Amino acid sequence: MFQIAADLTNMPEIGAESRIQRGTVFSRSLSLPQDALKEYQAVLDKYPQLPQAENALFSIGLIYKDMGEKEKAREYLQKYLKQYPQGKHTSTVETLVKELEKE
Repeated sequence: MFQIAADLTNMPEIGAESRIQRGTVFSRSLSLPQDALKEYQAVLDKYPQLPQAENALFSIGLIYKDMGEKEKAREYLQKYLKQYPQGKHTSTVETLVKELEKE
């Protein structure tokens, strides 16, 4: 369903949101982190100016952390803090970065 929305729309907001939703389904419901990463990265590549890019960047960092890829997780989470210093996930990201630095 989300792929249909992405394929049939010329509206960037709908395309970005459909990819975010697909990424969420892949990561949380289907345990397919690589597929989720592709969806979130597509949002960053195609729609960097839209609000969905903030969620995509945050989600990529979380997935890499969950996969045990600490360096990549740190890279994306620090990028989040740089791009969204007042973002809705800033507090969580700061905590995650501190945890990664301890490991």
